[in-house]
Amino acid sequence: MLLSFTNWLVYQVLGMSESSVFAGALDFFIYDSIKILFLLYVMIFVIGVLRTFVPKNKIKHWMTNKGILGNVYASLFGAVTPFCSCSSLPVFLSFLKAGIPLGTALAFMMAVSALSLPEAIMLRRAMKLNLILAFFGIVAADIILIGYVFNFPQIVLTS
Repeated sequence: MLLSFTNWLVYQVLGMSESSVFAGALDFFIYDSIKILFLLYVMIFVIGVLRTFVPKNKIKHWMTNKGILGNVYASLFGAVTPFCSCSSLPVFLSFLKAGIPLGTALAFMMAVSALSLPEAIMLRRAMKLNLILAFFGIVAADIILIGYVFNFPQIVLTS
């Protein structure tokens, strides 16, 4: 429906030729702009609802003072979060605001991009399933370990 609207707008209202490269680019630009704005509004609404109704203490309890298990939870949550800055950055900032350790919040952010479903779909075209599972296992272990290391207190060296 949206595609037919943008086709109508570009080719009927603006009177551009369907064989024109510029008209095709304009049609694509309008179509994608509307789609991205809609997705952005939906994601901001969903994140706003989550930030309003999910208690910070509950999230903090799940991801704080659990050692490496907090990083596992954060990585799992990051793996199912859509790879989009409009959804992952507000969650990351909420984690920091709630007092979740930096390493755990970073484990979430790394998992959002490194363990995402779109990445698995793209890798499926290039690798066999057993290699993809091994790759995701190694990446997940590294993310959890890096988050754990970042949770150590900072040591200040004096000279």
